[in-house]
Amino acid sequence: MVKIIGHRGASGYAPENTLLSFQKAIELGCDAIELDVRLSKDNRLVVIHDHKVNRTTNGKGSVSKMTLAEIKELDCDGQKIPTLQEVIDICNIDLQIELKVKGTPLPVYNTIIENGILSRVLVTSFDTELLKEIKSLDSNIKTGFLFRRKTRKSWEGYSAICPKSSIVNKKIIDKAHGLGVEVYVYHVDNKKLAERLINWGVDGIGTDYPDLLS
Repeated sequence: MVKIIGHRGASGYAPENTLLSFQKAIELGCDAIELDVRLSKDNRLVVIHDHKVNRTTNGKGSVSKMTLAEIKELDCDGQKIPTLQEVIDICNIDLQIELKVKGTPLPVYNTIIENGILSRVLVTSFDTELLKEIKSLDSNIKTGFLFRRKTRKSWEGYSAICPKSSIVNKKIIDKAHGLGVEVYVYHVDNKKLAERLINWGVDGIGTDYPDLLS
């Protein structure tokens, strides 16, 4: 069975990476949600994609230069930027947590362990060094390598690869499966593409529209 993964929640229907977006993804029957984590100035794990708050909020500036209290004052189309803990508190489905910056592996790992959710978390990143760092903390943690263009980096040792849909073909999927690695494809926002990927054997589809295949 192919997993449906809500990309930043149900971001086609609600402000991305907000509690409303994650709740909507759960309501639409997602098997997992994908989210991004960064560190605030006071080293709190906050859920936001960009390094600046400009695009998704009414504020301006770098996430890393703002305290959690300052971040919480910002408006995201009627929503607030959540902490990782706040997302975990409302989610009873699998999580794909993308590490965006240095310094996130240890606090993310500690949060996973404190909440007892190791079995339902896949930690992903474009940065292989961040994945190595969190894997060094616990060999049981599942990691997924994100990439948006063809790469020669080895896929061995990861639980999954997470390529952008535009570069995926059956050969890539078969190669990963031959290594015992699952394939979770992201940016899948039309039904025809989703069906083609399913026919090729992907394990998961990341989409802004979780009801795409309903």
